[in-house]
Amino acid sequence: MQGFPFPAVDGIGLPAPVWLFKLLHIALLGLHFALVQFMLGALCCAALWELRGRRSGNQALLSGSRQLGRMMPTVMTFLINLGVPPLLFAQVLYGSAIYVSSILIGAWWISVIGLLLVMYALIYWGQARAGEARPWAGFAGLALLLGLVIAAIYSTNMTLMLRPDVWGEMYRQNATGTALPFGDSSIWPRWAFMLCGGLLTAGLGLIMLGAPTLRSGALRQVMLREGGLLVLLGAVGQCGFALLVMRNLQEGVAADLRGHTLSALGMVLWLVLWAAAVVVGLLGYASAPKGAAGVRLKHLQIAAPAVAALLSIVMATVRDGIRDLTLKRAGFDVWTAFDLAPNWGILGIFLVLVVVALVIVGGLVVLALKTRPIEEAPSHE
Repeated sequence: MQGFPFPAVDGIGLPAPVWLFKLLHIALLGLHFALVQFMLGALCCAALWELRGRRSGNQALLSGSRQLGRMMPTVMTFLINLGVPPLLFAQVLYGSAIYVSSILIGAWWISVIGLLLVMYALIYWGQARAGEARPWAGFAGLALLLGLVIAAIYSTNMTLMLRPDVWGEMYRQNATGTALPFGDSSIWPRWAFMLCGGLLTAGLGLIMLGAPTLRSGALRQVMLREGGLLVLLGAVGQCGFALLVMRNLQEGVAADLRGHTLSALGMVLWLVLWAAAVVVGLLGYASAPKGAAGVRLKHLQIAAPAVAALLSIVMATVRDGIRDLTLKRAGFDVWTAFDLAPNWGILGIFLVLVVVALVIVGGLVVLALKTRPIEEAPSHE
């Protein structure tokens, strides 16, 4: 791997400008991240709620755990469908890097399919048991564990694609695709940053779910209180690991990031939205003792998901800047690497379908929030 380390880009040319692909990539990836983080945080929360509820006899905790369990298959469906387009866009724009890194950890990368299938099955089994008021914490815990492994594999691949300097040596040492670059100190802070985002996003999700008057008073209190605590815990963790991520950037990239207008603006917006998430968490926690609906809760029901989505989209924007600037220093500039061969007809159809899909998803979310929760079935303990 001497000289120019990247394979040649596809000579066919892009069917649309780079900026449009990146805009779609960042927007959909941000929504995907929000759902990934909510899924991981909600699974953790649901398992702990059930264990605590059974130990203490707290029916509100048990009810909350079961309601989260019934939501998980739907969240997983949206998560996967919103995750496919950003991955395809990344392959189009960064194929010269991501194909190499994917091959270097090929056995792990292909295992994601199997891990997802098992995780999906565990979630469905857990949903069935939660619907029957039977214990399901074990299913939630195993699904969470698989989710953490999948997240670690993705974090590894998306970090390895930025390190062409290690590709040759890594391949010489292990050409079977079974190795992992454990020596890269930037992988684990990135992974931990995303996991802390799971606590923060799940907390905002619980505040959103706890705000409607359709919830019972005790359950609303649990969701608002625990949601507020999760937001604060996740926010502190994210802030700490964000500093570690910045410290572990390759030489010169941090300075480039500060000088890059969009990335610098993204970091400022991330801090603003991070602070907004903390405020929403504090308001949710402060609203828990009374558990009563009012203007504040109606505002929180709107603010919580909006902050979660925007925070994830801005995070994806900064992450994209880090990738572009790191690869540019290694010799690959995504903005100048491609010829343009526009195909506006196909692209127009795709954009219309994306908008329709997002409108449908938004409508389903609003409908779910307005629907009275299913009454708890008798316990089979």
